[in-house]
Amino acid sequence: MRLVSTATNGRDWGIGTNFILGNGEFGVYDYTANASRLFITASGNIGIGTTSPQAMLDIAGSLKVRSGGITYPDSTVQTTAATGTITGVTAGTGLTGGGTSGTVSLNLATPVAVANGGTGLSSAGNAGTYLRSNGSALLSSTIQSGDLPVTVAMTSVPNAFTAGQTINATGTALIANGSGSGSVGAQGTSNDTAGVGVQAQNTAGCTAPGTNAGCGRILNANDGTNDVLSVDTNGLQLKSPIIARIDNDTTTGTTSNLLVKLSTGGKAVITATGDLGGAIGVAGFNAGKVGKTWTATIGVTNCQFDNQTVVTDYAVIGTSGQCHDAGASYPSGVQVLGRVIGANAGPGTAAQVYLFGTEARGIGPDKLTIAAVAFSGFSQTNDVVFGQGNISPSGGTSFTNCGGFTGNNCDKGLANVSLPQGTVITSFQVCGQDNDAQHELAGYLYSKALNNTFGAPVAVASVHSGIAAASSSTQCFSTTTITNGTIDNVNNAYYVELDVGQLTSAIAVQIFH
Repeated sequence: MRLVSTATNGRDWGIGTNFILGNGEFGVYDYTANASRLFITASGNIGIGTTSPQAMLDIAGSLKVRSGGITYPDSTVQTTAATGTITGVTAGTGLTGGGTSGTVSLNLATPVAVANGGTGLSSAGNAGTYLRSNGSALLSSTIQSGDLPVTVAMTSVPNAFTAGQTINATGTALIANGSGSGSVGAQGTSNDTAGVGVQAQNTAGCTAPGTNAGCGRILNANDGTNDVLSVDTNGLQLKSPIIARIDNDTTTGTTSNLLVKLSTGGKAVITATGDLGGAIGVAGFNAGKVGKTWTATIGVTNCQFDNQTVVTDYAVIGTSGQCHDAGASYPSGVQVLGRVIGANAGPGTAAQVYLFGTEARGIGPDKLTIAAVAFSGFSQTNDVVFGQGNISPSGGTSFTNCGGFTGNNCDKGLANVSLPQGTVITSFQVCGQDNDAQHELAGYLYSKALNNTFGAPVAVASVHSGIAAASSSTQCFSTTTITNGTIDNVNNAYYVELDVGQLTSAIAVQIFH
């Protein structure tokens, strides 16, 4: 049946069966809008705004209930719109929290393992396993690159690692930073005498020290710009001086880049004009009359000079705490501080100096002159030794076979030797005039054990002129062949023996160490 209104605002409607889709339906159709308004399928589903209802009532649009509410199969009636309020949250296994009102939170009570290859939570499984950051599988032992974020927050309580754990990476494997007063960046201890607290190892070969790519860099300390200390397979390299912190003298104090010595009270003061020795280093940071000055004692540092420097020249104590360029020859009679490795602009400016270190430098070369002795007009039966030093003849009669050569025209002198404990002798030298054409000049350095038996003396070093023609010129005979050359004053006494021909004169002995 089709109903058509010709009045103003009239519409064209159709009511009937099987005329909308031809599926046995009943419907009301708006011909004016060409739209189905009510559609009842042959099976009884009712569609409003749709010709394919999927339920007993299927509305393509909004639904408005003006009164009475909506009754559900359990006979409950909803009269207002739902607000989404949860009336209760209960914490399950492994969770804490929950509640029935207000803001509700749930927290993990204990760590919960993730099932291998799964997506849910399960009870703890294999010990030592962990979930990869991509959540794909459980792995064991070694944490792999990418498993942790670049920055990992750690608690204030130290985290313990189990023995034998390894962190591998193609770049930086581990960074341990400390901040704040008293913090420690990295710390390692071992309570066993054979244990190692911290160990750094790199067995790669090295053709040259430094940052050469072929070097096995074992340990490296950097100030952010330059290396300060490094250890590779060639050894230890100090890029900055060794520093001692010494209390500043509160009256005179110290000045940066000037030489430091100790006052009678053991405080740091600058050296004075005319000092030949006693310098211990060069003042640096915190120079002045308070606190402690950081004094460079060994290595490369800046020192103010009172004259122009030349690279490789020796540095000694100058005027008013300044260094002084002493030239290219090794100075004598003064303390040698080191050598110049950087030129300055003249007096009053600083130049780089390589400091030798206090114990390695002294006044003059490291040698001991035992005696300068004159032998003159000797007879076979009247052995008299003149000169300075503790030299005395070994007897008042003639000697035979002394010094390893035959004949009785031989004189012998003895002198004690006193060298610092632990000194290492490097060479032994005897100088003199061998005026005897038949015999030689010989010198021996002996050690004698200090025990109950007083055993035979043991030769540490010996030199011989050899039997030669008489000569009035002074000759020196030296050797670097040293036996047991480390001075042991606890168990041994040391002395020099001189064996000379009858006419030998002007004898001097030197021991270098």
